[in-house]
Amino acid sequence: MNIKQIKIMILVMASMISLGGCSKEQSSNPSSKTHSLTNKQEFSTNPKEPIVEVKAISQSVSQGLGTVTRLGEGTKGSPIIVLEETHTSLSGQLEQAIVLVRLYEQFGLRDIALEGYLKERPPITTEWFSKAGRGLTVIERSSVAAQMLSEGEISAAEFMKLTYDDIILHPIETLAEHAVELNKEASTITLTYLIKIAQNSLQESHVPKMKELEREIQNASGNGKMLKINELLDFIMSVDAWTKSKYSELKDTNRLKSITAEKFLADVEEIDRRARSANVQLEKEEMKAMEENLKFWRGRKDASRTMIAETCRIADRPGVKLIALNIGAAHTDGMVAMLSNDKRAFAVIQTMALSGDRSTTRGEIETLNRKYKGLSIFNEGITKELLEAFPILNQKKPEPVLNQPWLQAKAEMHLFITRITRRVIPSPANGGAPPFTPRPPTGSPPFGFGDDDFKGKWIYINPKMISAVPNENAVMFPMVLNPEDPSRKKEMWVKAGFSPAFTVPVTSAERRAVEEILKKHLDAVRVDEKAKKAQDANSDLQNPNKEISRKAEDAKGRIQIDKDIVATIKTSKSEAVAAPIDSI
Repeated sequence: MNIKQIKIMILVMASMISLGGCSKEQSSNPSSKTHSLTNKQEFSTNPKEPIVEVKAISQSVSQGLGTVTRLGEGTKGSPIIVLEETHTSLSGQLEQAIVLVRLYEQFGLRDIALEGYLKERPPITTEWFSKAGRGLTVIERSSVAAQMLSEGEISAAEFMKLTYDDIILHPIETLAEHAVELNKEASTITLTYLIKIAQNSLQESHVPKMKELEREIQNASGNGKMLKINELLDFIMSVDAWTKSKYSELKDTNRLKSITAEKFLADVEEIDRRARSANVQLEKEEMKAMEENLKFWRGRKDASRTMIAETCRIADRPGVKLIALNIGAAHTDGMVAMLSNDKRAFAVIQTMALSGDRSTTRGEIETLNRKYKGLSIFNEGITKELLEAFPILNQKKPEPVLNQPWLQAKAEMHLFITRITRRVIPSPANGGAPPFTPRPPTGSPPFGFGDDDFKGKWIYINPKMISAVPNENAVMFPMVLNPEDPSRKKEMWVKAGFSPAFTVPVTSAERRAVEEILKKHLDAVRVDEKAKKAQDANSDLQNPNKEISRKAEDAKGRIQIDKDIVATIKTSKSEAVAAPIDSI
């Protein structure tokens, strides 16, 4: 094997690996109009009085949850609280939700500017949620929303919209900027360029090691083959100090999760310049792919400008006390510079999830890919039934899911089960503290409910069909999916009761109670995330090409409906009767 043969082999191996691009990140259309913060016609120049102390606000609401990393003591408009996030972190979303609750209850937050919420989409409305939760307290309703947040079905901003009727979610992106994606060739072109740059440093003395690695690759299979290919690439990159350093940066998953659009663009531009200065021989298709990659990242940088322009317009409106801006961490540096240049009062809060281990497992990537398609993170169990029963609204990137039929159906289901369980089965707490004394169901159908009390947008439950199960301290009833669509109509059976983990709020104060609900979920999620990283790592080795099975049900087939109630949902009455609920 000579140097020329080695170079051909390297390129073949490289085609099997994807690195150096992020084809599912937002971008923008370079020909579309962007808003300049220096344009005097775009923003009001009149400062609002009095100026709210943004430093005190941000430090107060982030206590125990994160760090205030940047501050801008400007004078224009209302204060802007920037919340950084990564789309794969459940604990990060819960930390953000607690910060938002504090901003709402203590400082009058009512406006949230949301990345991924497109101006061309129908407005997000939650009247359906309020109707389905009729009769529940704010705490009970927020408990249902918190359950879906802790599962990863909704975001912190969506939790706020479901919990508080007067929260306004503002769209700050356009479809043209949001929908552009990198093709496979453009997303992996940086790796191709690095390989070709490194090839210039290969010598005949490297051939023995290359032959050894080639034999090992040929003899390996499955995941072992990919590991050997990576070993080969590591060796090739190591022969040149610059390519070794740059390749190491591109493989660093922690760095990739926190890198800004500006920095990634600078990296790609540097790789392009290096290839040109080294007179690397490039195919026309490769140069075209690099142009597409550069165009993507330049557009992504410009997308930050659009989001800031829209956010500042909201901050300048009369009556807006402050505004929360929810963004991916890649936008932070560019947005901070724009806010500073426009003399805005702002603070950037980085939650604890962003400062810890940021390695991304295959499982987290799979759930993110499902979000790109507008799907639930679960692919089995009752959620699979919902996804098959209701239409999926098309999208190419993560967007709010509150308008997705399957999500609305799931929320209606949880709220209906909560209302029925709390009415039919008296609370085991009796106003006291654990251990609780079970109390059997009382009354008879329809238990005081009206005929239309459970006629939702996507779910219907006939109150006359509700029955008590005294020996299990449970309630059971049929639930109809798509009641108005004969072709998709389906009956499921529900059995529900209070969970053995039933708790009472620490305090009756509404803010404190909502925050405590979120904190309990946060504690549980932090423990689960560590376990799931190990579990998913094992799945990577066992079934590298099969999507990991995920369902809302636990090992006994029970679903957590809210913080107090569990249910089992089956396709027939006999299955529901036989299913264990273990309620108290």
